[in-house]
Amino acid sequence: MKSYQYEAWDSDGGHRVGTKEANDQAEVLSWLRDEDCTPVSVDVTASSSKKEKKERRVPYKKVKSLDLAGFCWQLGTMLGGGITITNAMETIAEDQENKYFADALGKIATGLQQGETLADGVERYPKIFNTIAQAMISAGEASGTIVKCLLRMSEYYDNKVANLLVDRRVVFEKICARISKERTYTSTLEYDSKGDNKKLKMRASIALLGCGLNLEHIADILDIP
Repeated sequence: MKSYQYEAWDSDGGHRVGTKEANDQAEVLSWLRDEDCTPVSVDVTASSSKKEKKERRVPYKKVKSLDLAGFCWQLGTMLGGGITITNAMETIAEDQENKYFADALGKIATGLQQGETLADGVERYPKIFNTIAQAMISAGEASGTIVKCLLRMSEYYDNKVANLLVDRRVVFEKICARISKERTYTSTLEYDSKGDNKKLKMRASIALLGCGLNLEHIADILDIP
């Protein structure tokens, strides 16, 4: 709620000035009329404006591709399941650890409630949604295929991360060699018919190393010969 400063005349001709906590200006005007007063002015107080501005200021933090992949997949799945876009956006925003991303999604959801499109919302956050994402969302909304576009975007961001990990395979192999010189683990980089297995095993290996597991454990978990 905000604090509003009002000025009005009552039914006896008295001059009334004061402050009132309300959700918006219309609520204050309605309250004054119920009090049988004629409003002269209703303005948000300076302290309320500063407080609101301060509360809205969330420090920027880069949104990772994995977070974007998860967002697109969740939103596409929820919309495909019949959940309204505003409810879906609010739910996803609540689950974000990145406060900047959560704040952005919350504000986009608010815009949707006020009649904006999803494309309008993401365009305000170019640091999160690049031109490709903006174009795909806009095209998806215009053509009625937003669910399909979101799921494609999820694959795009997921593959982006996987490719980065595969590109760093030389570093990964050097780390493996330093940890265990008795055995090589080049089999973690093998392709299947589509090449997906290579990416998945690489990502899983990196994640398991980050958890503190040694290479023998990783080999067993990933069924690497």
